[in-house]
Amino acid sequence: MDQRQSGILLHLSSLPGPYGIGDIGSGFDFVDFLAKAAQGCWQFLPTCPTAEVFAHSPYMGRSAMAGNPLFISPQLLVEQGWLAAEEALEVEAGLFSPYSVDYPAVLTFKQELLAQAHANLSARHAEMFADFCRQQSWLEDYALFTVLKGQYEGAWNSWPQGLAQRQEEAMAQARQRFATELELVKFGQFLYFDQWHQLHAYATDKGVQLCGDIPIYVGYDSADVWANQDCFELDDELAPQYVAGVPPDYFSETGQRWGNPLYRWQQGGEKNEPLYRWWQQRFEILAQQVDIVRIDHFRGFEA
Repeated sequence: MDQRQSGILLHLSSLPGPYGIGDIGSGFDFVDFLAKAAQGCWQFLPTCPTAEVFAHSPYMGRSAMAGNPLFISPQLLVEQGWLAAEEALEVEAGLFSPYSVDYPAVLTFKQELLAQAHANLSARHAEMFADFCRQQSWLEDYALFTVLKGQYEGAWNSWPQGLAQRQEEAMAQARQRFATELELVKFGQFLYFDQWHQLHAYATDKGVQLCGDIPIYVGYDSADVWANQDCFELDDELAPQYVAGVPPDYFSETGQRWGNPLYRWQQGGEKNEPLYRWWQQRFEILAQQVDIVRIDHFRGFEA
C-alpha cells in the first residue's frame, strides 16, 4: 500500500463469455488483459449469492460468507475433469444474450451443470469436499437457508414458526428431509471456492492484486440474519425494528432508505460478542480470497 498503482473496477457478471454471465473462468483472460495494460489491481463488487427480489444486487445478498454459484465456470469444470465437454460447453445457440444477464436462464443452466458435476464426485474428491464442509462453520446454515428459500415463499420470518425461530427439532427434521438438496448447495460452494483460489493464485503470479468489497450491511432475507438473529435489531415478529439509510445529501434531496436491518452492537449493555465474532469471520473469509478489502461506506462504519 506504500506504492502508487492503478487498476480497473469491473464486476465478474460483466465479463464476456458464452454462458450468460461473466464467471471465474473468464476472469483469467481479464487478469491477462490487466497485466498487459500494466494495471496492478482488479476491483469488483461483492461476490455473494444474489436474489431476484432485489434485481440481483450484490449489496442485498443472501449470504455475506458464501460465493455466488452463478460464477462457477463451465470451462473450468471441464478442464478439472468434473464434466465432459459435451455436458458443459455445447450451449444452445441464442440461449443467452451477449449483452445482459438473464438470471433465471443462467440459474437453470448452472444448476443442471452442478448436479452433473456432483454425480461425478469421486472418492478422492469426496474426501476433499468433506474437509471443506468441516472447515466452513457458516456453510450448514447457508445451505439450509438456501434450500428452505426454495420451499417457502416470502422472507424467512414468514416460514413455519419452528424454522423461523430455529427450533432444534424443526431444524433437525429439515436437515434430514432435505439432505440431498443440502449436499448439492454445499458442493456448489466447494466448487466456487476451489475455482476462486485458482484465479487468485493466477492473478498473484501475474502481479495483479484482487480488491474485494464488504458492504456495511447485509440483506434482511439472508442466511446471516436468520442464523444470527441476536446480532440484529429485530422486533417480536422477527422483522427489522429499524432499517439502514442515509439522510438527505448532494446525491439525494430526500435521502436514501436502503432497508437493511441494523446491528445490535450491544446486548444487555455489554459488547455483543457473537456479532463481533461474525464480523471477524466475515473479514477472514474475504481475506482468503483477495489481497485488498474495501469497506463500503467506511465513514459510516467507522462512526
